[in-house]
Amino acid sequence: MSDVTHWKFSAAVLLAIFVTLSFFAYRESERQKEIAALEAQVYRLSELLSEQRAATRDNVQRKQARTDGERDEDDDAMAEPASDDSDVDDDNDVPYNPKNLPLGWDGKVSSEKPHYWMYLQAV
Repeated sequence: MSDVTHWKFSAAVLLAIFVTLSFFAYRESERQKEIAALEAQVYRLSELLSEQRAATRDNVQRKQARTDGERDEDDDAMAEPASDDSDVDDDNDVPYNPKNLPLGWDGKVSSEKPHYWMYLQAV
């Protein structure tokens, strides 16, 4: 092999290596850009949630600083029913069913075939 042919072969190999390295460098720079974009999103979300995080931290510290008596009072207040309204229907009450329609699995008037049921009652 002559020196010129050898040099051309080496130049082609070097060119191929350069192109390959350039491609990987381009891919790496694109990857770096994607990572930078994700980091920017994380920092933005962190800024948006900073007030909520601070309020949560303050609330936890306040609760931890309470005495046992204060904790018991708060637990008792949470356990008591809010109000004793007699207007609220219990689940154990019989539902309003003036036409004696069939009741569904949940105790409410079944709406599957009420017209057919009424026809059977009339016959």
